[in-house]
Amino acid sequence: MNTTLRRFVPVFLGTALLISCNQAEEATAANADGAAAEGADTGNDGNWVRQITKTPEGGYLMGNPDAAVKLVEFGSLACSHCADFHEQSMRELKGDYIASGDVSYELRTFVLNPADFVATAVARCTTPEAFYALSDAFFENQGTWLQGMANISQEDAARLEGMNPSQAMVEYGKLGGIDDFVRARGIPESKYQQCVSDESTLAEVEAIRTDAIENYDLTGTPTFAINGERIEAGTWPDVKKAIDAAL
Repeated sequence: MNTTLRRFVPVFLGTALLISCNQAEEATAANADGAAAEGADTGNDGNWVRQITKTPEGGYLMGNPDAAVKLVEFGSLACSHCADFHEQSMRELKGDYIASGDVSYELRTFVLNPADFVATAVARCTTPEAFYALSDAFFENQGTWLQGMANISQEDAARLEGMNPSQAMVEYGKLGGIDDFVRARGIPESKYQQCVSDESTLAEVEAIRTDAIENYDLTGTPTFAINGERIEAGTWPDVKKAIDAAL
């Protein structure tokens, strides 16, 4: 295990991260590895929602890579405001903006806490199409899986401290039931363990955090950018106004 993994995972386990789900701007696939977000595949059949790619920045882009308006969300699977945004926005965002090729949407997962890391690690270690199937499931069932993680006893938490970091994160997710959650969506136990202990996923997560903080002045999630510039919007109505202004 490299030094990055040894340093980063204990921080997740032992301390609360300073950046949290933003409260200031308030105003499920049967087989995840083969699942398609809105029928995603390599050909878009005239509907850009069907094209999903992983970007060099580590995000997952839905739509036309050459769209005139490129919307990026720095979001957390454990953030209630991010879940609200997805519930309120996705039907209209996909149907009225992404499908035509005029707008692309990219989710860059900004991890907030240990539970978020476990969920994010599993979602990110599937195909780009399956990433959205799993992230949708985590958003839609956020209260359920987060409650499972919150119910972990102090005794079990103390036991994790004696494990090596990658083993501790795998066991942490199992204690909270995330392994069962993703197994019901087509991710077997062996795949779950591989995903949560994968060093490349951890490196990608760290890179996204660094970029968001240093280049976008991120202080909470969700945070949005259009064509590389952060926008002052945290809800779908405000994001929609910014998209319309950019078109």
